[in-house]
Formats: sequence, C-alpha cells, structure tokens
Amino acid sequence: MPYMAPEILRGKEYTKKSDIYSLGIIMNEIISIIPPFNDEPHDHYLALDICRGKRPKIRDETPDSLKELIQKCWDAIPENRPSSKQVDDYFNMNINKFKETKELTYNFTPITKSTTKTTKTQLYKTHTQAIYTSRLLNLSNLPEPVNCLNQEGFISSRNTAEINTYTSECFDCIVTDLSKLGRKNKPQILNEIAWVLVIFIKKDSVEIPTPFPPIPPFPPQLPLEIK
Repeated sequence: MPYMAPEILRGKEYTKKSDIYSLGIIMNEIISIIPPFNDEPHDHYLALDICRGKRPKIRDETPDSLKELIQKCWDAIPENRPSSKQVDDYFNMNINKFKETKELTYNFTPITKSTTKTTKTQLYKTHTQAIYTSRLLNLSNLPEPVNCLNQEGFISSRNTAEINTYTSECFDCIVTDLSKLGRKNKPQILNEIAWVLVIFIKKDSVEIPTPFPPIPPFPPQLPLEIK
C-alpha cells in the first residue's frame, strides 16, 4: 500500500503515471533509508490519508532540486507528474556534469554524513501492522486525491476518527433525548450538557460522575430557555 498511487487505491487502472508516483516514494526511501509510513498501520486510515495528500517525510538535507523532483513524482494529480523521460533526463544531466567537472551540481556531503550517522545510531522501528508484502486490499469510499502543502500540520484520519468516536459516545451515553423532556427538567439538561463539555475537554483526567454534581450556574445574561 505505501508505494501505491492514490488513484490506484481508489480502484483505477495502473498507468505509467502511477509508476512514476511509486518511483518518487522509492527515491525518497533510498535517501531517508526508512520505508514509507513505517510507524503506522497500513490500513484504511492510511489509504484515506494518502488520498488526502499525506506523503513520507523528506529529509531536510535533501537537495532542493531532488526534493522538488520527488514531490512532482508523487503529486496527487497524475497529469502533474513528470514522464519517465523527464526523470531520466534529470539524472543524466547531473551524471554528465559530474563527468565533465568531477563535481555534482549539488552537494551530497551533508546528506551522506547524516545518513551514515543514522544507520549507526538510530535504527528505525516498524509498526507491527506496517505490511510491505503484496496482499488483497479491500478499500472503499476513498476521497478524490488532493495535495497537502502543509505536511507538518497534516491531521491523520485516524486521529479525527478517534475524536469523533469519543464525542459520539459522550453524547450517546450522557445527554438524554431533549425532545422528550419538559421545561421543568431544564436545569438537569444544562447540567448534563455542561458535564459533557468538561469531560470532552479533560477526558483523560475527569471521571464521569454518577449522578452528575451541580455545575456552577450560567451567567444570567445567557438565554436558558429550552423549547
């Protein structure tokens, strides 16, 4: 899964552009010496994130021109990816310049030193559900692929699902069906809602009380009428 283009995850046919996407992932793996998405399960949530634009981290030491090539290769839109000839031309250009000047057009020394240090002192850990062998994937309802320009601020679908599940459970088990309550129960309703908010904000440190103790009264200027 981690090498597959988002359109392939959505069930589209393989194309040359899909191979270019995979090539971009592989190039970055060679540079970083870390398999793509090694620290998380390779499941439906990862497929969702890939379609939403999540990509493996590119090492800071990677030359800008090479970083740009990798990012173009794994663009969410197949038409935006370079052709195999363009990728080949990029490397041939640098190889030819190296033959002529004995120097690459960019300096690989920083990344080489950093990579060597990493291999000696920092072994990466692979999640037990990170699977890099071929298998049948049963994926459905994946969104249209898009690019995410802010990789550092990307919020995983897995985290979003956990928050939504917790919120749903809170309201399902604590808040009563308001349509079945009369006005005489207004303080009880407000008290329950207030506790839901407290528990949601501090879910790890607040125990759910039974019955709910009273919450300090709301400011008088707030409308408290429940119809």
